[in-house]
Amino acid sequence: MKNRHQRWFRARIALLGLCVAVVAVVVLFRAFHLQIASGDRLREMAEGQHLRELRVSPRRGAIYDRHGAELAVSADVDSVYANPRRLKAMGEADLQDSRPRPGDAREAIVGGPLFRLDRTSSHAQ
Repeated sequence: MKNRHQRWFRARIALLGLCVAVVAVVVLFRAFHLQIASGDRLREMAEGQHLRELRVSPRRGAIYDRHGAELAVSADVDSVYANPRRLKAMGEADLQDSRPRPGDAREAIVGGPLFRLDRTSSHAQ
């Protein structure tokens, strides 16, 4: 009787192991099919569904005080930037040559010198 129970128990374990192995083979086959066989086609479909180029205007809302007066508003202006590495590499002599001359139209718009090199600054070396 005990021998019969052991055989039935071993048969059930073997059947369970066979089912797990079949499921693992099916999952691996499906993963291979999705990743390797159909990967390029599915990637193109996914990018077409998720990627879209839009030009977004970075407008922000106005900020008002408690009486309704505008404290800050968005304004369209040109961007100006400087690369600190290039400025440092230029040296003061090159900066003197590239500075606008007194009476330059750009200085008149800004209302003073466009930039100033201050050697007493803690950042200057």
